[in-house]
Amino acid sequence: MKLMVKFLKIMFFLLSLMMSSRKMYAQEGHFTQFFNAPVYMNPAEAGSEKDIIRVGLNYRRQWVKITSGFTTQALAADMRLGKFGYGVLVSNNNAGAGSLVRSNFMFNIARKLMLDSNNILGMGVQVGFANQNFNASQLKFDNQYSNASGYDPNTGNGENFSGNNLTKFDGGFGLTFQNKAYSWKPKISVSLNHFFQPKYAFSEIGNTFSSRQLNTVIEVRKSLSDKLLFVPYVFVSKQRTATNLMLGSRFDYQLNNKQILHFGAAVRNKDALCAYVGATMGKYMLGFSYDANLSKLRPGSKTVGAWELSLCVKFSKPKKHKIDKDSVLVKIDSSVTEMPISVVPEPVDSAGLSKNKVDTARTKPLDKPLVAKAENQEKEKIEKDIDKKVDKVEPVKLSSINPNQIKKRHFVYFDTDKSVIKSEYKILLDGFVEELKNHQNFEVLVSGHTDSDGDGLYNIYLGQARAHEVMKYLVEKGVPVTSIKTFTYGKSSPLFENTQEHLKAKNRRVEVILVND
Repeated sequence: MKLMVKFLKIMFFLLSLMMSSRKMYAQEGHFTQFFNAPVYMNPAEAGSEKDIIRVGLNYRRQWVKITSGFTTQALAADMRLGKFGYGVLVSNNNAGAGSLVRSNFMFNIARKLMLDSNNILGMGVQVGFANQNFNASQLKFDNQYSNASGYDPNTGNGENFSGNNLTKFDGGFGLTFQNKAYSWKPKISVSLNHFFQPKYAFSEIGNTFSSRQLNTVIEVRKSLSDKLLFVPYVFVSKQRTATNLMLGSRFDYQLNNKQILHFGAAVRNKDALCAYVGATMGKYMLGFSYDANLSKLRPGSKTVGAWELSLCVKFSKPKKHKIDKDSVLVKIDSSVTEMPISVVPEPVDSAGLSKNKVDTARTKPLDKPLVAKAENQEKEKIEKDIDKKVDKVEPVKLSSINPNQIKKRHFVYFDTDKSVIKSEYKILLDGFVEELKNHQNFEVLVSGHTDSDGDGLYNIYLGQARAHEVMKYLVEKGVPVTSIKTFTYGKSSPLFENTQEHLKAKNRRVEVILVND
């Protein structure tokens, strides 16, 4: 809560910067589907999805019945390299009979910091160039009209334009703050565009400034079920006296592990009622929205509102041909030990790995693995051992088990960076123990998994800790330790793509499988 208060103070500081400007005119184009244009909205969103190259296209058409209308387009691409996220953005606004065009060519760099296990701060900077131009030959001026003949395009316009094409340096910055501790997972995003307020002067009379624009998004995410995610939000964009306020919500319905249906609605204050539908199919996401005009401009627009399209393609970053040491499976066979169950069993040779101990006497649940100095030294030792074996190792996959061998399969889900079993899953495990009373000569396979966040080797330990906690609970309930085998896959075996938080939650799991009845 203290971190959120500090972040709000920063937001008010940005607001004061914006209001310090004295010469500001007009508000630029915006997107109803701002959530499908993350890099356009906030430079801190660049590279926000790890191991993903994201390319997005947004197009908006509005006021089509008023002269030539107004269009907004944006093309963005971003990815993470190491600790930093990088993005490029090309956007364009076109309006009026004179084809007044404003184009932006921006480069973003961002960094995410884990303040602790539950709070994430994102920071981003945007720099580039903005170009503004118009076509004077498409405009009509007072000097071209006469009482006798009316409009004469061959008559000079009488204007003294110094130019019709100007390019200026521009930039901005943004912050995001996300908390994963609460079930609603709140997120705040604040960005300030046109910080340098580039000046455009096409004539000797009058100056035009690109006013600073403050964008603020507050949203929460709540899983209503295993398939349905609820995301209510507030979006405020302010540019001098112009304010764009949207209140809305959207839903994501999980059809399967690669297909998601999106739908939602929003109200833009004193302007429009907005409807949104979309679908994710594998690496492709397509969205469509329509704004029904409710403003005073409705008679002039002949009730025709605005429509908008968004397209996003997500590519997985290329991987090395050899097996990544971060995804190598570590196997812990609990049947070979007679140690007290509160101690992590000693690992045996698995898929060519050494029999050296991976983990020794841990008497507490491993909520934060590898935090002590001794454990860091141990990690370095294991990494060297994996380096030697990595080209020869082929991880053992539970998916190789004959489906006919599987009698029961249960899932236990965990919070981010945690291995503590929740009460609802203890009830599930109690029921599983009761089921085992109807079986003889059984074997229970317990495999630990994580989402894609964090270091690969760290996730191997975290998956191990989760599997160990489930194994420990089963033994405490009377299941013979010799009938249980535990495995850890870390982040190497996700059930769902780690592209959204509610999908990551389904990968933070332990699978409990009953085989060989």
